[in-house]
Amino acid sequence: MKKRVLKVIKVFAIWVLLIFVLGEIGVRFFVEFPIQYTDEKTTCYRFDEKLGWFPLEGANAVHSAMFETKISNNKDGFRDIDHSKDSNRKSIAFLGDSFVWGYDVAAEKRLTSRIQNFLPNWNIYNMGVSGYGTDQEYLLLKQWFPKYKPDIVYVVVHSNDSIDNRRNYNYNYYKPYFVKENNELILKGIPVDRCFRYQQVNYPILFKSKFIQSLALLYNKLFKDEPIEVPDLRLDLLAAMRDYVESNGAEFRIVFTYDEGDAREKAFLEKEQMSYSYLPTKHKFNGYGNHWNEKGHEHVAFKILEQLFKDGLISENDIDKHPANEN
Repeated sequence: MKKRVLKVIKVFAIWVLLIFVLGEIGVRFFVEFPIQYTDEKTTCYRFDEKLGWFPLEGANAVHSAMFETKISNNKDGFRDIDHSKDSNRKSIAFLGDSFVWGYDVAAEKRLTSRIQNFLPNWNIYNMGVSGYGTDQEYLLLKQWFPKYKPDIVYVVVHSNDSIDNRRNYNYNYYKPYFVKENNELILKGIPVDRCFRYQQVNYPILFKSKFIQSLALLYNKLFKDEPIEVPDLRLDLLAAMRDYVESNGAEFRIVFTYDEGDAREKAFLEKEQMSYSYLPTKHKFNGYGNHWNEKGHEHVAFKILEQLFKDGLISENDIDKHPANEN
């Protein structure tokens, strides 16, 4: 009886091995796979079931795009320094996507670092996360505001946010999204599914096999949510962010990276009495995303400091040295 069981196990193992070998050969010859590449989400981010992806706490990596950029995340996960815990220090938090995160720009050259240099007695928090839409930024704000308690919150809005907000699957990653029901924002898509690329990161040895990759792709196709698109709720989300920030006693500001928006956008902002600025700049990379270059970050930082001074939110006593506006 025992010999028969061993024989069955051996036969089964041989068949499994044979299927695997033939499957591997067949898949490599006849199946086309998604383009394999490495981005910041797989090198210095992690999966997050509420946000889709979030920077990996304490990570150090090199991000390769147009240039090689050193990435260092603080203990909370943001590409930022660990700030003073002195409760007497005033603070500004900046939310946004890869523009705030600093795509292809050294950390010390970004707008938040430049503003920090001119406001040495303030905490300037960089909460930028590349790839985020306004929906994810809203969720991030509510998650981290209680800890940082900033006096002023800036959200930097780029034109592609309207696309990001429509999707539950963006840049090959799943994400949460909002819909509007009975005039209320309703969160959908959580807990967020792990996508194929995070499966690769979590099981690097297994995923060297094209056969295993094909099985994972098939599984995802059969059991994961299909990519969908919903109406863009960017303006509603900005209003919700403003309401949340102001209900917690802080100031709320919006910076748009592009020229003045359409009539509907401006009418909404005026009706809601939002504090906003359009800050386009010619100083940007001619490549993926048209992100600000170092001069672009410097230009936007100056404009923000200028506006803060004009609005009486900072004074000459706060400013270490006045920035030079290099257009």
